[in-house]
Amino acid sequence: MTHAPAGKRTLAAIGAAAGIEKLEVPGDRISRMTEYRREHLNDFLNYGVNDAEIVVEFLARIWGEGMLPPVTLGGGAAASLVASGSEYFGVASPKEFRLAFSGLVEDDAVDVVEEGDELTFYAKRGRTPVDGAAAQLSKAFASAYHGGLNACPAPGYYPTRTIDIDAKNAYPTAMALVPDLDWETGAIRDVIHERNLSTSDVPEPTTSFVAFVSFEFPGHVSYPTLPIVADGTLIYPRSSEGTAGTWVCGPELWLALRLGAKVFCQIGFAGRPAHRVDGSISLSLRHGVKQLIEDRATAKRLFGKGSLEEETLKTGVCTIYGKTAQDVAEQRSWDAHKQEMDNVGGSAISSPSHAATTTSLVRAQLLATMNQIAERGGQVFSVTTDGFITDWSSTDVENLDLYGLATHLREARKALTGDATIWEAKHVQDDLVNFTTRGNVSLRSDGVCAHNGLKPSEGIEADSPEDREELLVNVVTREGRVENAYRRFPSFQELSRREGRKDFIPSVVERAVSMDFDLKRRPLMASMSGESVPVPDGSKHEMATFQTAPWDSIEECLRARAIAREIAKTGCLRTVDEWKDWHVRFAHGKGHRIVTPRRAVLMSIVMAHRQGVVTIPTLADRDLSLFDRLDWIAQWGLGTVSEGDWKNARRPERASQMLPLSELEPWLSRMLSAAPGRLPLERSGGAL
Repeated sequence: MTHAPAGKRTLAAIGAAAGIEKLEVPGDRISRMTEYRREHLNDFLNYGVNDAEIVVEFLARIWGEGMLPPVTLGGGAAASLVASGSEYFGVASPKEFRLAFSGLVEDDAVDVVEEGDELTFYAKRGRTPVDGAAAQLSKAFASAYHGGLNACPAPGYYPTRTIDIDAKNAYPTAMALVPDLDWETGAIRDVIHERNLSTSDVPEPTTSFVAFVSFEFPGHVSYPTLPIVADGTLIYPRSSEGTAGTWVCGPELWLALRLGAKVFCQIGFAGRPAHRVDGSISLSLRHGVKQLIEDRATAKRLFGKGSLEEETLKTGVCTIYGKTAQDVAEQRSWDAHKQEMDNVGGSAISSPSHAATTTSLVRAQLLATMNQIAERGGQVFSVTTDGFITDWSSTDVENLDLYGLATHLREARKALTGDATIWEAKHVQDDLVNFTTRGNVSLRSDGVCAHNGLKPSEGIEADSPEDREELLVNVVTREGRVENAYRRFPSFQELSRREGRKDFIPSVVERAVSMDFDLKRRPLMASMSGESVPVPDGSKHEMATFQTAPWDSIEECLRARAIAREIAKTGCLRTVDEWKDWHVRFAHGKGHRIVTPRRAVLMSIVMAHRQGVVTIPTLADRDLSLFDRLDWIAQWGLGTVSEGDWKNARRPERASQMLPLSELEPWLSRMLSAAPGRLPLERSGGAL
C-alpha cells in the first residue's frame, strides 16, 4: 500500500499492473474463512498465495527483480534523487551527496540530541552541519519553513460561474527553481542586520535569502505576502504590529517589496549559490525531478494515462518535496521499540533551504496571482495550497506576469516538460457555496467539493451526488456545530503498546465539527448580505455572503477568532444577524491585555534567542548545562523559565507571541552585553 498511489492501493489494482488477477472468495465465504479452509483447502491456499504473488511481482516491476524495496514510495523517490543528484554533482557516495546538497557531514560524536538545541532532522541521524555558517543558515531556513497557503477570502453563496484553477505541478515546478548552496566555500554570502530591506537585497524571486523581519503593507494591497504563524495556522496581516516579527524566505520577501511593503530586517542571511563548471547556477532538484517526470511520460506512453504505473511515478514526483521537508519542522512519531514518541529524523534529502524556499515560491505564486486579479477588478473566493477559485478564466490567469515571477515559472515548466503553461482549470460551477478554508461545495458533478474535515455518512461515497447534497444541507441549515460521528481503527501506537494494547477493532468517535468561517481575514461588514441558498428538497436557507480584507494586526485576528470560538459553543455564524452579534462583541469587547508584563518580557527574550533573532552569549554557551542557563535567566528578576518553556520557545508559532524587541529593554541589551555566566552589577527597578 505504501508503494502505490492513492485510490489504487488494492490488491486488485496492483495485480492488474503486475499481470496477475486477484482471486476472490465465492459468496460470503470471506467472513467464514476457517470453514472455507476446512472444506476447500486447495482453493484456500491458492487464494492466500495469490495475494503474496501479486505483491512480489508488483514490487519487482517497480524496483527490479530481487531488489529490497524501500519502506515507502516516497523513500524510493528520495533514493532516486540521491542517485541522480550524485551524478549531477559528480560525487560517488551518499555521504558526498549530503555535503553538496544540504551541507551535512557525519558526526560520530553525536549520541543524543541535547535539549532540542540541534535540528533533529540531522542530529537524529548522527550528522552535523559542515561549519558554523551552514548551521546558522539551516536553522534560519528551518524557522522560515511554513505550510501551504489556505484561506477563504469571500465566504458565501455565489450562483455565478466560478472556476477552480490549479498551478501545474506546483511543487515540482518550484523545486526546479531552487538553487543549491555553496556549503564548502561558505553558504552565507552576506548578513543584513537592523535595516530596511530594498529590492536590491532580493533582486529575484529565486534569490536565496532568509530573514527575521517586521513589516507594514500599504492599504491598497489586498493580499499581504508575509506570513505569521499564530493560533496553529498562517495569518497574513497588514503589519507585524504587536509582535517582534516573523521568519520568511526570499520569494515572499521579493513579492512584498514589489508591492511596496516597508520591511525591516532584524537579522537576515543571503545564501551563496553553488555554480556548475560552466558557470550556471546549480539546480540539482531540477535535474532529479526532470528525470522522474521523463520516466512518468514513458509510463504514460507504455501503459496509458491514469494507469497505476503512471500514477505511481506521478506520486513519486510529488513526494520529493515532502522528503526535502521531512522533520525540518520537527515531527514526532511512535517508536514501538522504545515504547515512546520520538523525532522521525530527516530523510536522505532533507534540506531546510530547499524545502523552505520551495513552499515559499508556491505561496508567492498564489499571492502574486491573487493580488493581480484583485488589482484588475477580479475576485478570488478560496485558495488551497496550489490552486484557487476565481471568476476569471484560466486563459486570463495565464496571461498575468505575476510582477515578474511568471517568467521564472514558465522557464522551469519548459525545462521540465517542454510546455511553458503554468495554470490549468480543474473544476467549474455556477452554484458555489463557500463557507470556510478548505470548505466549499457545488452540486455539479464537475464542481468543487471540499469537506473541511466533515466525513460523509456511512455508505456515501466521497464526491458522489449524495455526498455533495449532504454536505450542502449540513452547511446551509446548521444552527451550531455539525454532528459527525465516524468509525476509527486503532492507531499503530495503540496496536503496538506493550501495556494496554488494543485489538484491531474499530470504535465510533463522537464529534461535532464547526463549519464557520475561520476569520483568517477580516469580514467587511458593509459588504455583507443574506443570500438564499436552495437545497434539493426545494427549501431555501440564508447564508451570509461578504468580502474580506487583511487584519491590521495579529492581535485583532486572534481576538476575533476567540470570540467566534465562544459563539460556536452554543450556536454558529451562518446568518447576517449572527455575524452582527459577533461584530458587536468584537468592536466593543475588551482588548488585549498582558496580565504579567515581566513574564511576557522574559519569555519574549527567551523566544528571541531560541528563534535565532538575537544571540545571548550565556544562553548560547554549550559549556553550560541547560540547568545552569535556566538558573542564570532566573537571576535577572523577571521570573523563571522551565525546561518545557525553553523547548517550546523554538516552535515557529511562538514568534507571533514575541513582544517587539524595543519593549524588551533594558534587559535584552544587558543580557546581550553580559559575558557568559556573568550578571551586571547594577539593578534597576528591582530587576537586574
